[in-house]
Amino acid sequence: MRLLIAPVARCRRWWSPSQGYLGDVALTGAIYGWNDPAGLVLADRGFALTDRPSTLLGGLGEPPEEEDHEIDRKPGYYGALSWRHHDWLELRALRYDNYADPYAWTMSAYAWHTRFSSLGARLEPSLHWTFIAQYLDGATTTASYLVTESLFVMNYSSAFALASFTQQRERFTVRYDDFQTHQVSGFYGLPPNELGHAWTVGWMHDLGPGWTTAAEWIRATSRFPPRAEYAESDNLIESQLHLAVRYRIHASL
Repeated sequence: MRLLIAPVARCRRWWSPSQGYLGDVALTGAIYGWNDPAGLVLADRGFALTDRPSTLLGGLGEPPEEEDHEIDRKPGYYGALSWRHHDWLELRALRYDNYADPYAWTMSAYAWHTRFSSLGARLEPSLHWTFIAQYLDGATTTASYLVTESLFVMNYSSAFALASFTQQRERFTVRYDDFQTHQVSGFYGLPPNELGHAWTVGWMHDLGPGWTTAAEWIRATSRFPPRAEYAESDNLIESQLHLAVRYRIHASL
């Protein structure tokens, strides 16, 4: 999802330590554009487990889906509120709405009104442990310029929980993801009612200044009926193993 205008964040400490410190509160907001087709890939292919960022003028998937279109000339927005208590507890809430007109279209794309809300928490009770959890719930809506009497409406949700343990040069991480989509109405052929979950296990080792080695194993189980259109089984169990050696350059400007 692309941002046309970078967010401007404000952070204010409501209580100083002398008054009894209760935490820091931050409010973040942004206005953006060029992502009216935001729900297309989710409806076409379902959820994906990836750390690849979505960039302006980039593509997603193979063959690539071009997501950069401003169709209705209306900006979207998001707003987030977070509360942090020292460095060991943080709570976040976010509302995202691209505010697209589902009846707007061009010769190359049509708009998807995509919106969601999310809640997240991060807990670091000690120097060794980190726990993170997040829940997201939303919907996307569009209308074909060929069949305008029926809006396509799809609800979607996802959640994950992560636990990470650090000891000297080692970090071990386990993450569980749950995700689903459900077509409420529309014309879209096989209903994109996806139901899936995934486990991720990771290990990182600090080799020295700037150098890190890492291994990650992912096992995802999902059911997605539209896969039949690509001659694939709608039920899949997929596993991936990643091995990497990384070098990070620290530079000061």
